[in-house]
Amino acid sequence: MAKDSNEALKQVLQEKMQMQIDEQIAAFNQALASIEESKRNETKSSAGDKFETGRAMMQREQDKVQSQLDQLKTTKSLLKQIPTSKKAKEGSIGAVLITDKGNFYISVSLGKIMVKDTQYYVISPEAPLARIMMGKKAGDEVEFRGRKYEVREVL
Repeated sequence: MAKDSNEALKQVLQEKMQMQIDEQIAAFNQALASIEESKRNETKSSAGDKFETGRAMMQREQDKVQSQLDQLKTTKSLLKQIPTSKKAKEGSIGAVLITDKGNFYISVSLGKIMVKDTQYYVISPEAPLARIMMGKKAGDEVEFRGRKYEVREVL
């Protein structure tokens, strides 16, 4: 692949990842608004314990959603720091590794992303497979959970 197409691929991956994160953030914000609305509309019944239990459950759910939202915002911030213009020579943060078992973008953990009918697994540098791929170059082999991966290209 030419340098321009490497940069373009990483740019497209980043854009798709950004869109996915933004959609998830919007969904979590909507969930938080819905929980707030439910808490406001909850009226104290004659069964006080039931009311308090319901409010406590809503509060736990709100805390859980807020925590997930905070994690997404951190992920979004980390994603912005990953350069797309740098061609990697070996497995590193921001590198795309093309292997015989799949394509991996070491970035932030987001799962599968499709670009022009090609699937890329977007994995965190802390992921066990990413750790094994760090420092690997085209032609290297790695073994993970009993499977061998041949690194064909690093972008």
